[in-house]
Amino acid sequence: MSFTDRLQNIATDMGADLFAISYVGNAVDPDLVSLPNCITVGVHLSDFLISGIMDGPTYTYFQHYRTVNTLIDQITTRLVIELQRKGYMACAIPASQSVKDRPGDYRGVFPHKTGAVHGGLGWIGRNGLLITEQYGPSVRFGSVLTNAPFEEAVDRSDEMAKLAVKNCGDCFLCKENCPSGAIQGGLWQPGVPRDELVNADTCSTHMTKAYGHIGRGSVCGRCIAVCPFANTKV
Repeated sequence: MSFTDRLQNIATDMGADLFAISYVGNAVDPDLVSLPNCITVGVHLSDFLISGIMDGPTYTYFQHYRTVNTLIDQITTRLVIELQRKGYMACAIPASQSVKDRPGDYRGVFPHKTGAVHGGLGWIGRNGLLITEQYGPSVRFGSVLTNAPFEEAVDRSDEMAKLAVKNCGDCFLCKENCPSGAIQGGLWQPGVPRDELVNADTCSTHMTKAYGHIGRGSVCGRCIAVCPFANTKV
């Protein structure tokens, strides 16, 4: 069994539905350039609960979202342990993250979508979410950055850009149904600034004000539920 197969088996056995390895050395912050390869894992969210948030988030969806994040963090931590045992450096990026260390900046340490797109798992929709052909946008992701060498570590984002044009080109359902107006309607291609797709501050502010009664850090999810690629017909 190859080392890649072992890592994938660990992730799958722990609950990951998606697994990919990619090269992201040209897309990480300067303090992470020594870890140019990315392992991306994804966990499919409950289609039943996604179907129930067409009109807004529910308490059960919020708790499910948080629980899946915890599971992903456990999976990526386990992968880091395995990589270190082999003598490699590795860093797990939390499933749910936001760092506001610059004025007006709302971002993560490393975007999971970058690793997923580079790994060929899907494309970024108008809603700013990673959309997969298997599960649509109903997936949460985690990332492990590492200096471990992998033959599979390439950048497939150009291939995924073609899917974005094909699958999101004439669709604006997420924009039309966004309760905050945060979705700008731009079509993703590699290098397109996030603000041309989604205003993250507007989205976050709306969720805090509108859904704070559900729980601290509550999430909306309506743009997931209305996506034609989501399996919400249950």
